[in-house]
Amino acid sequence: SFIYYTEEALRSASDDIIRLAEAEGLTAHANSITVREK
Repeated sequence: SFIYYTEEALRSASDDIIRLAEAEGLTAHANSITVREK
């Protein structure tokens, strides 16, 4: 599935997304959010 976030929404949710991805062992997903934040 694909999920669409506006830039503002992604910034708002990024900490939670990273935390969830890391908790599930999905480090590549967490890293992709970190890269998009730059």
